[in-house]
Amino acid sequence: MASAPNNEMAHIHRLNCDTLVQIFEFNTDMFSDYESFRVLEQARNTSHVCREWRALLLATPGLWARILNFNEILVSRATPEWIAELLRRTGSAPLHIKADRGLNGYVSTDIARCLFEVLRENWHRVRNLAISVSDYEWGLNNAPLWDWMYTPAPRLEMFDVDFGIDSLEASRPYAPLFGDRAPSLHTFRGYSFWDVKAPWLQQLRRMDIDQPFNVYQTLVALQTTANLEILQIDRLSKLRDPTPPFPNVHLPQLTRLDLAAHFLKCVEILDHLEIPPNCSLTYCPRDLNRRQFAQHRMTPMINALSKAARRHFKAITGTVLELCIGSQSLHFYHREKGRIFFIWITCDNGILMPRHATTTFLADFALPEFAQITSLLLRLPATAVVHEMATFLACFPAVTILSTGQSEINQLLHIQDMLESQNGAPTLIFPSLKIVNLPQAEFLWYSEPASKVTATHKFVAARREAGCEVEVGSGGNEYHNCVRMSSSNPIN
Repeated sequence: MASAPNNEMAHIHRLNCDTLVQIFEFNTDMFSDYESFRVLEQARNTSHVCREWRALLLATPGLWARILNFNEILVSRATPEWIAELLRRTGSAPLHIKADRGLNGYVSTDIARCLFEVLRENWHRVRNLAISVSDYEWGLNNAPLWDWMYTPAPRLEMFDVDFGIDSLEASRPYAPLFGDRAPSLHTFRGYSFWDVKAPWLQQLRRMDIDQPFNVYQTLVALQTTANLEILQIDRLSKLRDPTPPFPNVHLPQLTRLDLAAHFLKCVEILDHLEIPPNCSLTYCPRDLNRRQFAQHRMTPMINALSKAARRHFKAITGTVLELCIGSQSLHFYHREKGRIFFIWITCDNGILMPRHATTTFLADFALPEFAQITSLLLRLPATAVVHEMATFLACFPAVTILSTGQSEINQLLHIQDMLESQNGAPTLIFPSLKIVNLPQAEFLWYSEPASKVTATHKFVAARREAGCEVEVGSGGNEYHNCVRMSSSNPIN
């Protein structure tokens, strides 16, 4: 690096070595962002800036140990010799290894085998591991590739391994995972068989459970996980559970629960899992077929979610709520101070959301706790039952801002007429309402001087006659964003 007067030297060159290393590590953290794919390339480019930086990088084995990114290596022209050199640069530092883009039939066989060789020889050094298998050749059926996994893992902190669908057909392991010794482990996602009474479960902070376990096995595993903060329960096994009673589980530290199990399995989980009232809850079931939408399956699920919602809204004071029920989807969303209550249910192609789903949801979610809501985004099907809608909407006396569409406003007019005929006097839905936000296209149609009288015109006139003026504005894409959220999975 050419010398220069201090007042002309670039600020980056005035930083001490420790600060530079922190910057380098920040820019090459492959676990901080799913898109941080080129960390090895970034490290190499950084080492080419100048001799001082290259010397600093080569003298920092911990940095190289953090960027064993086989996602990048597998699609490059890397050789086993180059990988050996990369590993040599790591010294004795704890290793971070990532290969979660899918080990499939298209990857280099030599490099894939090199990955497993690195793991076998350095398993005692691995701190963070993320692997995803999408080809039979690299799955658990090829048992010798994975024998290192049943030996102690003294430094392991994160284990995130998806063994692929073929792993469900593999024979059960011949030895306990990690040899029952993983004293530093805090994050576990292992989609295969493992001992539901393993000693390392008690120290976990985050855990994901998927097939091949059923509800009973899941609850047994959770009995020793009192320190869990984040729990994800995915598609549990279709195998029949043993006859109840199931164990009851208390998770006092839990801040987030993500469920993706089918309806009745969700009910069993929620009925036997005690979580803090302010714990975030997300329910996004997957692979729902027509049979899952039968009334005897949906009704208990909605009942269980309604009870959970009451606990949530009693603990979390929030003012904004979204409810979008379409022909093939149901979306319910509340967020306040980082805590979320979110339901997202979609039908497979060709299946329509049954009418009983809307009816039951509106009836069970007519909660007095909604009295705190002041802003409501509402989308309902034209087939919604008027009586259940009236009961549900009566729970929002404090709503001042309503984001909705012409179809929903037309339904509000029908409900208004029904209530007036029943009560013999004018009855207002949303008595505190001040603003109605329409989708942009509908607002332009409404505000056009020569436009026909719309449901919104009639709604505004009725409010004016009752002495409750409302303004009509454009909510931009807010309404349609809700519709899109109802048809695309926001949870990964």
